[in-house]
Amino acid sequence: MAGRGTYTFAAGGSLECDFAGDRAQGKGVLKLPDGTPYTGAFVDGAMHGRGVLRANGATYKGAFAANMFHGKGKLTFPSGDTYSGAFAKHAFHGKGVYAWRSGKRYEGHFKGGRLTGDGVYTWTEGQKYTGAYVNGRREGRGERAPAPPRRRGAPRRPTRARARRLAGAYGQHYEGEWEDGEPHGAGVFTSSNSEYVEGDFHRGRYVDPDKED
Repeated sequence: MAGRGTYTFAAGGSLECDFAGDRAQGKGVLKLPDGTPYTGAFVDGAMHGRGVLRANGATYKGAFAANMFHGKGKLTFPSGDTYSGAFAKHAFHGKGVYAWRSGKRYEGHFKGGRLTGDGVYTWTEGQKYTGAYVNGRREGRGERAPAPPRRRGAPRRPTRARARRLAGAYGQHYEGEWEDGEPHGAGVFTSSNSEYVEGDFHRGRYVDPDKED
């Protein structure tokens, strides 16, 4: 088979493309038996190059390699969520942006489909986490903001008893080390009234250095 033509599969579906040596080459249109359409480039019979694939309510526009999402592209889910960025063998891999329909957003690095590396996660309320992720969890050095409004005067260190209570609500502003999604290690928490706690945290809780084990 050579030249432009349409091949109809025995199980249903069709492929319209240029053929060379019985293999699709160049731009074409593929319709799978279940109705899934692909429009784009082919190399040696495989989806390879730029193209558009629509399947199960989702749409992918971008680069393909050997029938897989590979390279830069955009995937829109039926829910309205989107991912724009780098892919490797169908997985989010490299730098990209995942935007939820609800308004949440993550911009940064991915590895094997999971948040891994440096990135910025923004909540719908406007809070942000800027820092490191490992397998989808906040881990390493990072900062959760926005910082509370500054009042006149320098931040005040509270009494030790009050410091423990303040640190239990670290969502206002925390800058420091994280592990498994929680403040863990050295860090600084600042409350909404400019009081601050600086020291060690363990699993999200402030560690009182004077408290006996």
